[in-house]
Amino acid sequence: MTLKTRFTLIGIGIVIFLIIVPPLVLFASGFQIDWSNFAIVKTGTLVVETEPGKALVYLSDKKQRGATPSTIRFLLPKDYQVRIEKPGYQTWTKRLSVKSQLVTWANLNRKFIALFLSEPLPLVDFSSDQTFLSSDQRELVFSVNGEFFFLSAGSEKPVSLGPATALAPPFEFNAGLVWDNGQKVYEALKKFSEINLSIYSPTPKISTNGTFTILASADQLWLVTSSGTEVIATDIDAYLLENDILWFIKNSSLQSLNLTTKELRTVKQDLPRFKKGQIIRSSNYVFLLLDGDLYFANESLDKIAQAVVFSSWNYGADKLLIATNNEISLFDPQNQKVDLIHRSVSNISNPVFNAETGYVFFSNEGRIKAIELDGRDQRNIFEFGEAGLGFTLSNNGKLLYVFSDENIRILEIR
Repeated sequence: MTLKTRFTLIGIGIVIFLIIVPPLVLFASGFQIDWSNFAIVKTGTLVVETEPGKALVYLSDKKQRGATPSTIRFLLPKDYQVRIEKPGYQTWTKRLSVKSQLVTWANLNRKFIALFLSEPLPLVDFSSDQTFLSSDQRELVFSVNGEFFFLSAGSEKPVSLGPATALAPPFEFNAGLVWDNGQKVYEALKKFSEINLSIYSPTPKISTNGTFTILASADQLWLVTSSGTEVIATDIDAYLLENDILWFIKNSSLQSLNLTTKELRTVKQDLPRFKKGQIIRSSNYVFLLLDGDLYFANESLDKIAQAVVFSSWNYGADKLLIATNNEISLFDPQNQKVDLIHRSVSNISNPVFNAETGYVFFSNEGRIKAIELDGRDQRNIFEFGEAGLGFTLSNNGKLLYVFSDENIRILEIR
């Protein structure tokens, strides 16, 4: 080999090195060439985790290698149409922005993106003459052939409570009974069935958690025991039984009474006058729904929404669920912000927020629907069949309980 040939080969090697190595170094360092802008840019990363896993991920219709959980690196910083597919499940889509040198999570502030079955899987179908839902939406009590059964959301096996004849009006399960802890409630109501309530007019309303039972008639409240009733408050405009604490509004003042120690405390004064009121409690906060106006009883009394028809505190998300006839919102007391989740031209009812999946379930146009909280781009909305008279879910969002005048259906939805 001549000297000239050697220099030529060395020169070619140097040229190849200069052409190939720098791009490899740049790529390994997280850089890519953006040919659309003829620029070298720092790339970003997209992380996708789903439950169940092993779902396919598409970015702008391009299938990615592997299945979820997936970490997709070296992406040019721009918007991508993300699509997640899994056989037998409904497709999840969202337009997400990948930023230079940053990680974008498809499952924003959550451990995973919940994937729902394309067709809910029927598990159990119980006959039911009447079905009643607890105040916290975690329990069902239903009657069949004169016998009461208890069913906890999350279970597929009802527990017999006993004969319906053991209960007598008004101490019975009915549409006006506000209750939770159904098994204890049945035993408590049995003890009260022989109490003569003919002196109370109009027909009293009952609230019970199985340990304490409150009877409300006109504007008075009674504590019910096995030996009879005891007047504990008069001139009452609204009340709430929470464990051993009775909250009530009297003479434009919010008060709380410890039913064990009998300690009475004034919480908030100078409330607005109203005709119909509701007290809503969380571990740390109090909310008041007065004639459709929703207030946050913080240091001051702050109005946070109006024309409200339903509101409840969700302990899983530590947020207040708010519904009007056409809108669903969430209120975060930490930053005192109302986040509009969904708006519909047709009526919305029975909203249930499931913290595990990050979806609000609701009835709309006779169907059960669910909308996600993630407001980046559009929110995904899924359907799960006919709504019936009502429904509730297990805490993990896997079981859907739909009840009507004739039956209770348990469906697996994810």
